[in-house]
Amino acid sequence: MSRGWYDGPSGTITGSAFECAFAVGATSCTGGKPARHPITPSDRVYVSMMIRFSANWVGSGRAYHPHMFHFTTNKDGTYVGPATSHLTLYVEVVGGRPMLALQDSLNVDPACVLRNNDTFVGCGGNFATYPFTENRSVASCNGLSGDVDGRDCFSTGTNTWYSARAWDTAQPWFTDTAGPAYKADWHRLEAYFELNTIQGGVGVPDGKIRLRMDGQTVISSDRMLFRTNQHADMVFNQFLMLPYIGDGSPVVQSFQVDQLKVGTGAVP
Repeated sequence: MSRGWYDGPSGTITGSAFECAFAVGATSCTGGKPARHPITPSDRVYVSMMIRFSANWVGSGRAYHPHMFHFTTNKDGTYVGPATSHLTLYVEVVGGRPMLALQDSLNVDPACVLRNNDTFVGCGGNFATYPFTENRSVASCNGLSGDVDGRDCFSTGTNTWYSARAWDTAQPWFTDTAGPAYKADWHRLEAYFELNTIQGGVGVPDGKIRLRMDGQTVISSDRMLFRTNQHADMVFNQFLMLPYIGDGSPVVQSFQVDQLKVGTGAVP
C-alpha cells in the first residue's frame, strides 16, 4: 500500500488484490485508517476495478453503508472527512446494488432547507419563491436541479445540515446465488463523473455520471448538477479507498479489489 498512498492505509494485500476484512462490530477494515491518493486535478474522473465479496457478505445489513470509494476536490483539505465537505462523490455497493452518490453539506444555505418529506424550514414561508443564490447546496437541502433518484437532507446540529443525493441500480448485481451475479465471483465495476459547466455565472445541470457493471451501463445521466458558481474553479484532486460501516459490521466478512485504475479524461 505504498505507491503514493497516504494516511495510514488499512487492509491487506492477498496475492495481487487489496482485501478489506471486517471483524464483528468493526466500522473499518482491519489494520487502521483509510487510504488516500492524489490525482491529477481534473473536472472529470473515473475508476475501474475488479471486485468480489466473501460468500457470507451482508454489508451493513441495513439500507445504507458500507461507504467504499470516494473522490474529493480542491475545495477541501487533504485530510477532509468525506462525510462533510464541499463535494464528495461515492461509489459503493449497498444491499447488493451498485450505487453512485454525492454530498455537499458545507454548501447548504441554512436560511431555506427542503427536508426529505418535502416540508421546509425557513424560506420566508415559501420554498418555491425563496431567492436562492449560487451560494447553496446542489445535492438536496436547497433544491433538486438535474436528475435525482434518492435524496437525503437532515439536521446535524444547530443550523447545520447533511445534504446528499444518490442513484442505484434497479436490481442487485451481487447476489447470494451462484450464477452470473454471484457476489463471491470477480466482477468489473466502472464509474465516471464529469462536472457540470458554469454559464453566465450560473451552474448548469449538464454534468455526467456513468456506472458500468461487467461492461453493461446500469446508471447513466447527462443532467447532473455538482457545483454552482461559488465553486466555479472546483476540480477533483483526490481518490479515497474508505471502507466504512457506521453501525459496525454484523458479521466477520470481507471484500477484495484488484486491477484498480483511477484516471482523468473522457469516459473510457
